[in-house]
Amino acid sequence: MDMSGGSVDEAALVAKVRRYCVAAGAAAALQAAATLAQMRHTGGGGGVDGGMDALAHVSLLGLAHHAVLDAYLCIVHLALGLVLDALFWPLVAVAAVHLLVFGGLQTRYLSAVRRAQAPDTSGPGWAAEDGCARGMFTRVYAALLMVAVAARQLSPDGAAGGGGGALSEAALLSLLLLGGSFWLPQIARCASDGVAPPLAVGYVAGASAARLVAPLYVLACSRNVLGAAPRPGTAAALVAWVAAQVLALEVQRRFGPRCFIPLWLLPPRYNYYRAATARELRLDTAAVADGEAAWHLQLASGMPQHSAHVPGAPPQKASPSSSSLAAAAAAVPARSCTHDAACDDPSKAPLHGSSCGGCGAVGQGALECVICMCHVPLAPPTARLLTPCGHFFHAECLAAWMQVKPECPMCRQELPPLDVGQRVRAEHW
Repeated sequence: MDMSGGSVDEAALVAKVRRYCVAAGAAAALQAAATLAQMRHTGGGGGVDGGMDALAHVSLLGLAHHAVLDAYLCIVHLALGLVLDALFWPLVAVAAVHLLVFGGLQTRYLSAVRRAQAPDTSGPGWAAEDGCARGMFTRVYAALLMVAVAARQLSPDGAAGGGGGALSEAALLSLLLLGGSFWLPQIARCASDGVAPPLAVGYVAGASAARLVAPLYVLACSRNVLGAAPRPGTAAALVAWVAAQVLALEVQRRFGPRCFIPLWLLPPRYNYYRAATARELRLDTAAVADGEAAWHLQLASGMPQHSAHVPGAPPQKASPSSSSLAAAAAAVPARSCTHDAACDDPSKAPLHGSSCGGCGAVGQGALECVICMCHVPLAPPTARLLTPCGHFFHAECLAAWMQVKPECPMCRQELPPLDVGQRVRAEHW
């Protein structure tokens, strides 16, 4: 804030700062509420909604980015309050809220995520935990120091050699885009792990809005405290950049974490909609030795009807008749459903009829899902999930189970992550 030239209307300045402090304090409170919602969503604040598996996929780098921003805002408001005596209390109040967010919430959440992602430390007990915490927060504070130095060096007053207005504008835009890239680490982490974003929708929306308050006040408000000229183009670029990240997170949530990556660039991943073997279907292998029976097995195992790479299948097989599909379904051992006629879970209804008076979850042949104790349809391929260990589950049941424990409910074998994009691709296969 340059007060070296001319007189300053102190009353007008105080009124501007007070209005700014109200907006900044509201933004900091929104950030605190959003962080609390996220901690509750993943269990990092003592809740159990998401479990350790959700914490294991939260980006530490993204959380550290948020923590650095709040710590930097806390220091800036505190320093301004110490310099401007008449505005000490409003500015310190804003700094206190940022301190609560950074020191009381984000550090605790960072520690919870760190423990979930590296539960086995190299040292005994608290010594190892303290060592991990020291290393993590040393990096956070080092990043905070680098941000402060970069902000000083890229400012018009601090740039060596006086680079001029064009350089200052480019440097400001670069710094703002870098500071606004707080969702990029989470997008990359979800794509790397192959899981949907473990972030609450309220957290993403609230944190994004809170982060934009301070820069938009300077860039878009003509009567800001600093007296800086509005930069509508820079403000629009920052808003568009943050909105693009929020949109990318929502796309990952709806269509799969890797839906925007070409398939040929992705590493091979386990397909939960794969074809089942005769043993997994509990069929007698002698009953599927001939080509026609193998075709029935292909249908019952959930393979597409136009696929022809089952050994012995007819090369130009037309769409199967209802009798062929019924023969394949009949080969699967029948089970009695534990639901009665008053079953209140119609979401398990099959795509092709029902033989269960309650939930109606049999479809084209069925085995039992041990999570809900209902039958699992074997066809079409998107009607069930098949684990590497050969057990069938409903997609909703296994997804909810893996939020708590990423292992098979039957044999306790560790399971690969679920990929929502597999179902989207299978439905359009």
